[in-house]
Amino acid sequence: MLKWVCAAVENHGVQFGTPARRARFVGATALFALLVVVAAVASGGTPAAHAGIDSYGLGLGERFGFSPGGDLLWNRTYQQQSAELDAIAATGAKWVRIDFPWDTVQAAGPGSWSWGQDDTLVQMATARGLHVLGVLAYTPAWARRSVCNTNHACPPNDPNAFAAFARAAAQRYGSNVTAWEVWNEPNWDPFWASGPNAVDYVNLLKPTYVAIKSVAPSATVVTGGLAPYGDLARTAIDPKVAAEHPVNFLKAMYAAGARGYFDAVGHHPYSYPYAPTDCCIGWNAVLYTQTLHDVMAQNGDGAKKIWGTEAGAPTSGWGAVSEAQQAQWVQQYFSLWDNWSFTGPLMFFTLADAGGDPTNNANYFGFMHADLSPKPAYNMFVQQVQAAAGIGTVSGGSTSSPFLKVSAPSRAVAANPNGGYYVLAPDGNVVAFGGAPYFGSSIVPGGLARDLAVMPDGKGYVMLDGWGGVHRFGSATSLPLPNGYWPGWDIARRVAITSDGRGLAVLDGWGGVHASGDAPRLTPGWWQGWDIARAIAIAPDNQGVYVLDGWGSVHVAGSAKVEPGGPFWYGWDIARDLVVTSDNGGYAVLDGFGTIHPVGDAPHGVTPGYTPGDLWRGLALKSG
Repeated sequence: MLKWVCAAVENHGVQFGTPARRARFVGATALFALLVVVAAVASGGTPAAHAGIDSYGLGLGERFGFSPGGDLLWNRTYQQQSAELDAIAATGAKWVRIDFPWDTVQAAGPGSWSWGQDDTLVQMATARGLHVLGVLAYTPAWARRSVCNTNHACPPNDPNAFAAFARAAAQRYGSNVTAWEVWNEPNWDPFWASGPNAVDYVNLLKPTYVAIKSVAPSATVVTGGLAPYGDLARTAIDPKVAAEHPVNFLKAMYAAGARGYFDAVGHHPYSYPYAPTDCCIGWNAVLYTQTLHDVMAQNGDGAKKIWGTEAGAPTSGWGAVSEAQQAQWVQQYFSLWDNWSFTGPLMFFTLADAGGDPTNNANYFGFMHADLSPKPAYNMFVQQVQAAAGIGTVSGGSTSSPFLKVSAPSRAVAANPNGGYYVLAPDGNVVAFGGAPYFGSSIVPGGLARDLAVMPDGKGYVMLDGWGGVHRFGSATSLPLPNGYWPGWDIARRVAITSDGRGLAVLDGWGGVHASGDAPRLTPGWWQGWDIARAIAIAPDNQGVYVLDGWGSVHVAGSAKVEPGGPFWYGWDIARDLVVTSDNGGYAVLDGFGTIHPVGDAPHGVTPGYTPGDLWRGLALKSG
């Protein structure tokens, strides 16, 4: 467990406890005599015991993704591939499953290589902050067994030839492909054309695992996703169920010596035409995910995860459900999968319908129609990512609005200058959307996460907790920390990074500004004992500071400039966040009702988005 990342561990007295330094409100003539908000530190007392924080590398989006299949690889133009990957990244999901078909990469013989299609997709996916699960499968004609040599799903005559291909793939793509799945549905006849056999598959798995690990030791090797087949209760009377049902197939894999030759078990938890929570545990592949893990635990692999590398339901053809039902089932998948401690990522087949023959259900598993208009399932997926991450509604993420804003329980929203954005949950979980790269999160006790700021290079960010701890990720690890940390006192409010990425400033609730690096040492306002400071921004030239108070007044120092026409709500603590334009010519204030108040050259004509109740918490101005 990593502890709090902070400037100091003592109860530092900078600003707090020093003689009062009163600064007049800029733009306000009244004193705060009627202010009823009392600072958390005003009562004094002994700071609470220091609490630990888990620093971890999995945002909620890391738990989910999409498996577009061969369509994305072969049946899309470059523009269509770009649009689909954009749509995946926009959900906040972080995984995309991509085919690496041996039969096309080495179609002309063992000395031929054709990686072009996969090179393009991997580059496009990683540019959007997506992680790639590569599916190694299918055999070129020259390497197939004679019994099925007309079928690309025929397993290889020599498993070592397949392992050599897997090694070449892992070496070529390195850290751009973080996980490899060895074959697809090896327990089902259409994808193991010589007839499924667990011993046969393990003979392929073993050398492939060794080959991948020899060049990519940190890669996750996943067994081929097991296809649902039959009812487990019929094992004793149905030979095919005994051989091909995923639970029986996994048992046979262990008996054949598979242990030690994989890092995770691949599984395809389809349940249609029943809902994920319906029917019988031996037939519904979602429900017997638990049974698969029982088999793993019985064989000493209880600490390993089950990856759902395909799941979903069609909206046309055999077993079809309505689009509304498909969306409801997405919610059920999230509820089940995310509450199991033994599950890894879950990837839905597929993002977009292929269209065409309405009787062919394989064409209609998409969360979007063929024209990329969203089905209810797509919107439900985004909502579930947000809900499971403990974040509130995001407004502006998928519209032309120049602003992003987020509601409670979220604490902040921040735009990445290279595209996409981040939302901060109360527990410190950072969720990346729109292809923004994810760099990690720190889990804080008691909902103490307070703010998030992104590095100007877009390659890192910092999270601020209520005690003043600054948690750095990615390129932000190079930032110096300010001299301010108050364990047990929830008084830190916002954090800002300089435009050159060499300094930062933390705002406390009394208006104290705690700077590090080349951040300006300026304090526009100081209200000792009154927790009224709400937001901070550093001027683009790094020579000025803006501070927003709860009444909506903006206080400036240095090169920062007050613009006429800004909001001010005397005696009413309702202002929540502040952003400054890149030319220092204006700013915008967010109030708790969701209205954005632009002044100067900040974008105007923004839909107010008023909602009754003090719900909105964070504001960001999109880059570009």
